[in-house]
Amino acid sequence: MAINTTNLETVLNSKIASATPSTLDKDLLLISKSVEALDNSIGLKATDIGVTVQGYNSDLATNASVATAVTDMATNASVATAVAGIVDSAPAALDTLNELATALGDDANFAATTTAAIGNKINTANPTFTGTLDGAGNSYTNLHPEVETTGSATGTHAIDFNTPYHNVNISGATTFSFQNSDVGKICIIQLAALAGQTPSFPSTVKWAGAEEPTWGDYGMWVISLTGVNASWMVGSAVGITV
Repeated sequence: MAINTTNLETVLNSKIASATPSTLDKDLLLISKSVEALDNSIGLKATDIGVTVQGYNSDLATNASVATAVTDMATNASVATAVAGIVDSAPAALDTLNELATALGDDANFAATTTAAIGNKINTANPTFTGTLDGAGNSYTNLHPEVETTGSATGTHAIDFNTPYHNVNISGATTFSFQNSDVGKICIIQLAALAGQTPSFPSTVKWAGAEEPTWGDYGMWVISLTGVNASWMVGSAVGITV
């Protein structure tokens, strides 16, 4: 049976009013009055515990209390000082986490990626090369220039300046021609004239000393040619007795 709290309150008020001050009976009546005033529901209400209870949405960003707290943090001097300490003197383009991430290529393994890339670069001090070094289309193996070797040239033989070193043995009268002899290109010919054969060079080669060497004087020659322009080149030759 439910208690009629209205009647109970009326009776308590009447008893309290007629009770002698500071008596045990009045104290008991006051306690009864206090108990009666409590909400008979199980859950406490906000007014019972003296605080405002806020029903939070799943989206905190729309909650007024959270938004206020964020605003307070942004304007708080201590927070502002802490943020300024983190930013320090970073440039405007790198003073946020997003800008830093973008500068790092959004690479979570940036340190490992950079270390690997550096490991593939040539050391400026005493570098060690593996494989074939390709410079402007000219291949070098173990830092030695690419060599074209001709075992027995006779008739005509073309020298391509794109290959910097030619090892040529001639077995008959041989006329040389040149390809890709651009300005500044250098070509070396190691020439062995077997059985006293005589090579012939075009007039576009201007020999040091103004005269073409006497090829029969030596069995081997080291010839250096340098492109001067599209039509001619400078040549020098050193004879070697073998």
